[in-house]
Amino acid sequence: MADTRVVSLPYRETMGASHLKGWGLGILGLCMLSMGTGGLLLLNAGVAADARSVFRSGSWTMVAGGVTFITISVRLALVRPLYRRRLRRRPAEPWMADHEWNRRGDHVRPGATLVYGILYVAPVLTFLAALCNPLTGELLSEAAPAWSLLRWVLTGLLLLSLGKSAVTAARWWRYRGAWVRFRRFPYFLGETVDVDLGYGGPWSRFDHVTATLRFVRVVHVETADGRMGVSEQHWAQTVSFDRAQLRGDVLTVSIPVPEDGADTSLSGQPARYWELEIKGETTGLDLEHRFLIPVYARNR
Repeated sequence: MADTRVVSLPYRETMGASHLKGWGLGILGLCMLSMGTGGLLLLNAGVAADARSVFRSGSWTMVAGGVTFITISVRLALVRPLYRRRLRRRPAEPWMADHEWNRRGDHVRPGATLVYGILYVAPVLTFLAALCNPLTGELLSEAAPAWSLLRWVLTGLLLLSLGKSAVTAARWWRYRGAWVRFRRFPYFLGETVDVDLGYGGPWSRFDHVTATLRFVRVVHVETADGRMGVSEQHWAQTVSFDRAQLRGDVLTVSIPVPEDGADTSLSGQPARYWELEIKGETTGLDLEHRFLIPVYARNR
């Protein structure tokens, strides 16, 4: 039985294209890069020796943040032009303009995912590391006695972030061959999504496996920090496999989708999409990954 409740998916990375205001991030990135570069150039000009470590850490933090925001801005600026170009090249297949689909399926790219993740979290980790620097703590503690407690909190957040990143990297490494193969391309509303799943090893190693096909809609909400995208699940159905059903290296999943459902629009503003989440329970690190599934309307 499908779950048709609207469920918020907090702290979940949205898949597909992002639609933030790229020009705003670009301006912010240029300002940060300029300030950081200027700080490094002026490091030996009038900066006290006991403050150079703090000054250097802050400058490199600004440089890293600036480069990151500029890169994101360029990527966002290219989303719409690339969509229009793909649509002109494939007018009879608008779903190929919506996303750069591989007709055969998809697979985990641990190297690219790791680099992409580092690109986003590096400025935050650099900033936290600079604040947790012993010299920084000594200088700030003189100005604000409460800094010592705050420093311990920030150090904990830094260690938590590093630990989470390490677990994610270990999971990617252990199941780096995870893949999904589409039996048809694309799938249309009212049909059954039939896919084959694998990860480069036997499924019999898992005690229990679940596969959930869900429709996700990204909504924009106003927060104290500005406008942000939040994922909402509008439809989901899960199939389970116990140890007796887990044989071989390929797991076939078949889940029907409603005819009156919404189709995929990864290039939309905001985006909406269908995804298949696979989870495998075993001793040690579990398998957990999500794949985009091309579900479209026939008259799209």
